[in-house]
Amino acid sequence: MGNLREIIHSFDAREQAEFQYFVQRHKQKKDRKDLELFKLLKQPVELSAAEAIEKLGTKNANAYHAIRKRLFKHISDFILVKSVDEDMSAGASVNSLYLISRYLFGRSLNKSAWKYLRKAEELGLQHDQFQYLNVIYNLQIEQQLVQEQDSLQEIIQKYEDNKRKNDELERINITKSLIREQVELYKRDGKGLDFKAIIDHSLNSFSLIQRVMSSPKLLYELLDMMRKSVVATKDFISFEPFLISSYNSLKNKDKPYYNVLILLMIVHTKYRNKKFQESITYIEQVRGELVLCGKPFQNKVHARIQQLLAANYIFLDEIQKAIGILKGLSQGKVKLNAADVANVRMNTGIYLAFSGDFKAAHKVWLSMQHSEKWYQKIMGIEWVMKKNLMEIIMFYEMEHLDLVESKIRSMERRYADLFKVAAYDNARIFLGLIKEFVYAGVDLDLEKFKEKIEASIEWRPKEQEDLQAMMFYAWLRSKVYHADYYTTILDVVLEP
Repeated sequence: MGNLREIIHSFDAREQAEFQYFVQRHKQKKDRKDLELFKLLKQPVELSAAEAIEKLGTKNANAYHAIRKRLFKHISDFILVKSVDEDMSAGASVNSLYLISRYLFGRSLNKSAWKYLRKAEELGLQHDQFQYLNVIYNLQIEQQLVQEQDSLQEIIQKYEDNKRKNDELERINITKSLIREQVELYKRDGKGLDFKAIIDHSLNSFSLIQRVMSSPKLLYELLDMMRKSVVATKDFISFEPFLISSYNSLKNKDKPYYNVLILLMIVHTKYRNKKFQESITYIEQVRGELVLCGKPFQNKVHARIQQLLAANYIFLDEIQKAIGILKGLSQGKVKLNAADVANVRMNTGIYLAFSGDFKAAHKVWLSMQHSEKWYQKIMGIEWVMKKNLMEIIMFYEMEHLDLVESKIRSMERRYADLFKVAAYDNARIFLGLIKEFVYAGVDLDLEKFKEKIEASIEWRPKEQEDLQAMMFYAWLRSKVYHADYYTTILDVVLEP
């Protein structure tokens, strides 16, 4: 019973309700054993087959298994329909046009059928949908005689060219797995990531370097996969030259959509490497490519571009300009997705805190009304940890010391296991230092505490150190040296 129960428990409450409606969509029945079994399986306590048979009141095990089989068929159909409804990808659009054309051929509406089939081919070529193009060309070969535009030889040649590209794509997918494996080995051994060596070794295995360097889509997918490891290891210094070199080596830059995505990687990497003016220069390149893209894609990346621009301005001593950009995003016409709303609100609050307006920062914070569990699911555990640390700073500055102590205790409990991981050493140390600073109050030996701050945190070379860690450290430093928080941030980040 385990597999079926596991699938049912993967549905959230809304999907469980949708499924029950889906089962009854053709005819409402009062006594449905399949739905009774569904309700039994979604309960927290797992039942044995014998217990389920007894509760269902079925005659024997065979009848029970027939009900189970019927329920599985309903669940399979529900997942299929839901997947089609939710799939907004280019592949889904190509497949829909292909299915329409097949339907029309079956009704002998050949002229309309070929119209949709050519639309499917055009869209498939735009988005490198080689697998879908394979069935499209097969159908064109089958139906070639009922049109006059394309010769059979032309269609066969397109089929052969596409087959070669599809074979290359399959080899590239295998290569991606090889690259993931090598990245994990590097991380497991604690070595720095040699991005070029990993890519070259994997691509040479299938002689695919030329293919990747002529395809913006394939290059973007490989770079994005590498970037995920970079975000985890914070090794942006090693990633930057490889990323820029790869983009400059790209032979075919006629796909502005992918150019924008790769350039945005460069913008973010430059920012994380504290090359703020260079990052802004690349934003201008992004905008140049973006005008060549469709409006929906422009709207999709608008918030990301503006947030990166604001983040760079923070370290160029343009804090009010940064705050203005984020407020403009919140009040703008372009609708933000859930992740962008969360990021814009949190960063607006953080920037207001940097400027010393902690009450305004806290007011923005109060507009973040989702639970921490929700934010962790959508934004990730590091994002939530950063939010909690900033709350401690805000509460301290607003003299709510009881809330500061409560938040510290809460973080110590919640992140006890995470703080054992080396990557979170600085977060653990910072929390310990701020706890000592708050709890000691007027009894704090300031000179000894200054020495402890400098000795406790193991800093990497300045150009490699994580920006967020430096911002939290800057707050402590501003407290013990009685300095302005924002000025201290700029000093810590920008000083040689």
